[in-house]
Order: sequence, then structure tokens, then C-alpha cells
Amino acid sequence: MATFEIDGRKLGKIIRLLKELTEDLEVIGGEKPKKPKPVQQVDEGLTEKVQDVVDFYREIHPNRGKTIAPGDRLWKIIESRIDQGYTSEQCRMAIVGNKHDDWYSQRQRHSIQNIFSKNEHFERFIELPKQLQMNTVREEKEKARSHGYNGGSEEFSDGHVDFGD
Repeated sequence: MATFEIDGRKLGKIIRLLKELTEDLEVIGGEKPKKPKPVQQVDEGLTEKVQDVVDFYREIHPNRGKTIAPGDRLWKIIESRIDQGYTSEQCRMAIVGNKHDDWYSQRQRHSIQNIFSKNEHFERFIELPKQLQMNTVREEKEKARSHGYNGGSEEFSDGHVDFGD
């Protein structure tokens, strides 16, 4: 039986040369080994919620959002908000809030990115429709009072608002 002595330095040099030759051959041949892409788990409930928000956005802004589809950058922005725990209802409220915000309306800044990207804007847009609704109710009551109408005593209304309308 023959015995061989292996020099560790020479063996390491041979391995490095083989790696370099392999890389050179790949460049010459034009083929690079393809790495398998990770398979993403699709959550049907999440997809449905995002689709609900996208449909609502298209309803509010008919000339926008025509190309939003699963896997799209804008889709992922909405998806990340829902992943953070926001409901599709809150996302729809943010779309409405953005539409009624004076600054954003004057500048036509109604993109998905403007609505969903920044936390402080997104939170404000969610609250804006609630504030607008409260202001509207308050204005209607003030208007009714200015016209001499009184909805009745709250003390004896038994929980009814504007009894007699």
C-alpha cells in the first residue's frame, strides 16, 4: 500500500485555485447557479383584508390604484399595516381621512404611500373621520338651536336624541 504525504498549505492553495477556475467557467459559460427562492406562505385572510382595502381605495379614488396587485410594493405597504394589527376598517377610515384632510386635498396627495407610510399621518387619518362626524353632529345641533328648535329636555328624554324629529 502506498502512502501519501499531504501538505496542508498546498492543498488549501489547490482548493482556492479550483474555486477561482469554477467562477471563471461560470462567467464564460454565462450560467450562474440559481439559488432557490424562498416559498412565501400566503395567508388567505390577510390577502382578503388587503383586497378589501384596495377595492375601497379604488372606489374612493377611481383614477388611482389600478395596478395594485398581490406582491406589488403598494400592496405590501397595506399588508404591513394589517400585519401590525390594524383592521381593514381602520385602513378604510385612513383613506377617508386622507381624502377629507384639507392639506392633502389641496395638493391631491392621495396615494397609498401618502396614506399608509408614516405612522403619525396614518394615525391622524384614522381619527379624522370620527372628528368630522362629531363636528357635523355639533354643527347640526347648533343650526337647529339657531332656528329656534329645541330637541327637548335631556333630563326627560329617556335616552332618545332629538325626540320628535
